[in-house]
Amino acid sequence: RARLEEVARAKAAVDAVKAKLKALYADADKALEDVGAAATAAEVATRPLLQKAAASLPASELRDLAGKVSAQVKVGTAGLDRAHEAAKAADAAAEAMECEQEEAAKLKKVLSEGCKMKQQKLQARLEKSSTISKNATGKVLRKEFAEAEELRVKVVMELGGYVEAKSVEAGALHAHVAAGGDLTAEKFAAFAGAVLERAGATADEAAYAQLFRTAAGEEEALSAARFDEFFKVAYTVVKPTIFTEGDAVTSKAKRRLDEGETVVAVGYPKKDNNGVLRVLCRAVKDGVEGWVTIAGNKGTPFLQPHNRYMISLKETVITKDLDVSSETLRKLPKDELMEVLEYPTKEPTCAVLRVRARMVADGAEGWVSLANTKGGAFLGPC
Repeated sequence: RARLEEVARAKAAVDAVKAKLKALYADADKALEDVGAAATAAEVATRPLLQKAAASLPASELRDLAGKVSAQVKVGTAGLDRAHEAAKAADAAAEAMECEQEEAAKLKKVLSEGCKMKQQKLQARLEKSSTISKNATGKVLRKEFAEAEELRVKVVMELGGYVEAKSVEAGALHAHVAAGGDLTAEKFAAFAGAVLERAGATADEAAYAQLFRTAAGEEEALSAARFDEFFKVAYTVVKPTIFTEGDAVTSKAKRRLDEGETVVAVGYPKKDNNGVLRVLCRAVKDGVEGWVTIAGNKGTPFLQPHNRYMISLKETVITKDLDVSSETLRKLPKDELMEVLEYPTKEPTCAVLRVRARMVADGAEGWVSLANTKGGAFLGPC
């Protein structure tokens, strides 16, 4: 009987220690349960981003989906911090307890290591969801610039007719749109909408807002210099054609334009009496100016607009000057977005085509090669 009572007392003592140990880790366990719920919610939110259909979603919807994932990851990360602190306090308190009984000592180790293992697994789950969200956000930015570029070109193609209809003098379009004040997002949207309306086209408010953000960056108003720069277009000749002295197709020829040449618009495109879209351009290789047909009245393209926004397809470098051997400003990692400021120019020593560009990420400006000497592309459309 005495032996049984002793065993019972010993078991009660062990159970009491176990209960105290479990109580010590209760806060950490509760925090980890909350983290688990957040991790699950984040994983559920990533599912639409992993589907093939995500590639066709508009940028705004992709951004919303990525935002939901980020929000749950943030909740989970904060919960992990709380769990870590609670587990740390529990470890310290457990270490101070006397656990002479083997069972209690084993439980203390199991609870401590189990808590650490749960934290590691949950951390891995959150990091995976965070990576998916970050990748989606990168795609969002790329898609936003692609959508803005498409809309920018549509607006440019109608500007000649708009300027003529409004009797706006050359170089005065910014002042016309700003109407005596700053050129705000609202004024810009109204202007772009009016230009597209002439062609029977339209876009939603979000698209106009994105176009303005693309043009103005963090500024609340669009400057005249930036406005003119933004609507400046360079073209690649995709089918041999000719420069003419006048805007009419039948006017005197100045010289032949060969396929692959680059020309920069010095005016806005406009349609002639036969519906042919033409634009006054300057050739990059020799500075000759003349009128060129962008597309024939049957839709045959002669000029293809250069992409104003491009992305790096592989790692390369940004240099200070056109010469490839000039000072390296920094490395250009894969998938970095940039705005082209000067269009393809042939480098004098190795004949590769290079562009001067401003990096979207940090505003760095410099020259980047479109491809290497063997034709391997460094840059592509965003």
